[in-house]
Amino acid sequence: MTLEKCWDHCASFGDQRYAGLQRGEICYCGSALNNYDVYGATEEAVCEYACTGNNEQKCGGLMSNSVYDLGGGPFDRCHPVIDPADFFNDCKTDWCAYEGPEQLCEDIESYAEACQLQGIPIMNWRASLTGFGCAMECTSHSHYEQCPPGNQPTCANPDAANEPCLEFCHEGCVCDNGYIFEGDACVLKSNCGCVDDDGNYHVQSDAVISETCDESCVCEGPENRPATRGWNCQPYACDGDTVCDYRNNMRGCY
Repeated sequence: MTLEKCWDHCASFGDQRYAGLQRGEICYCGSALNNYDVYGATEEAVCEYACTGNNEQKCGGLMSNSVYDLGGGPFDRCHPVIDPADFFNDCKTDWCAYEGPEQLCEDIESYAEACQLQGIPIMNWRASLTGFGCAMECTSHSHYEQCPPGNQPTCANPDAANEPCLEFCHEGCVCDNGYIFEGDACVLKSNCGCVDDDGNYHVQSDAVISETCDESCVCEGPENRPATRGWNCQPYACDGDTVCDYRNNMRGCY
């Protein structure tokens, strides 16, 4: 859970102006402030739980909510820090130059990035501009998030999420549950390839002949994988009528 995920979830209902977060991972939505005022306000320090999706953010306390008013628009918290006037003027100039909104999405994206670089959480501004083609296109089995994890696991590096990453958000696409990045595509984890002894990644069924043609390695599918992560190497040799050579982008015996 992050602030952005809860805000976007509540905003998606259309009639829920307030978002409340509790215990680092619970998101509540309400249409009136008195939804959260039954027990009165408390000290801000009580809301000390770090958000499970971003430990730089606070998502309430044990029995207390961090409450946010969503009525001011996606950049409401950024305007006091970064004056949007210059960005707005650039947008007007581009609108006139292109005689239409061709650059609108890029202009607003520039302001969104400036806000996020300052560590300021923003709401999903793309969702409010559906008529202008600002939606970010994601590949199959993936979806858009305003503030995705900094390092997402990949087939080549499944432990990437545990590595240090940037401290600010940057919007992007995230693989759906059960899927993982293989290049720009999201595949089932069971369909990932292999990592060879030198740390190079290979897709399933990829075969490689060594430089001297004395070894042949193949990335096995999940049904044939031993404990060696599927990179299976066997002795290999050219017969007397062939030589080891590199032709047509492939090493082999010719």
